[in-house]
Amino acid sequence: DTDTNLYLYKLANKNTDKLNTSGTTYSFTFNHKGNAIAWPQSQGSGNPTSESGTFYRDLVKGETKKIDDGIGSNVSFADDDKAIQYDTYSSSDKETVFNEYNIATQAKGAYTPKAETRSLKISSPDGAKYAYTSTRDGKTDVYISDRDGKNELRLTTLGTARGGPEWNQNGKYILFNSSKTAETAKYIVGLTGKEPKK
Repeated sequence: DTDTNLYLYKLANKNTDKLNTSGTTYSFTFNHKGNAIAWPQSQGSGNPTSESGTFYRDLVKGETKKIDDGIGSNVSFADDDKAIQYDTYSSSDKETVFNEYNIATQAKGAYTPKAETRSLKISSPDGAKYAYTSTRDGKTDVYISDRDGKNELRLTTLGTARGGPEWNQNGKYILFNSSKTAETAKYIVGLTGKEPKK
């Protein structure tokens, strides 16, 4: 169809599940444990009655919940995986609203984001470090830190990193997306801080 859909491929039994029931989605984020996923969803171009909003799926229970009628931006899980944080734009108030959805209680409230805009922290294979993108002075780059946030190291200076980075299996390299005028590309960078490779 004309929509962009979200699928989960299970390596064990090679089954493919479509996660969005209708509508179209362009992004998603896993929690730190990898057993839950959240995504924003807009109406499909070919189906004006399709469902839009922000959704959450428990991959262990196989349950999907719509957590907000609004289409969330910067959807991410809290550090302890107990809540989903995202922002929506209020057209009536003409401002961005920062929302936090408590997974256990299903209650939604407001939260105050950190001064620096960071993507979801992705744990290294050995669990010792986090990788994430962070926007500072209008430029977005890839960073790593210890799990407690200490010993932060900036790995790139491109200023065009997008989305969450990915670790390779031995935790020595990080793959990330870069988007700028006339180019969208994938880069790889080591933990030494040398120039990333396209």
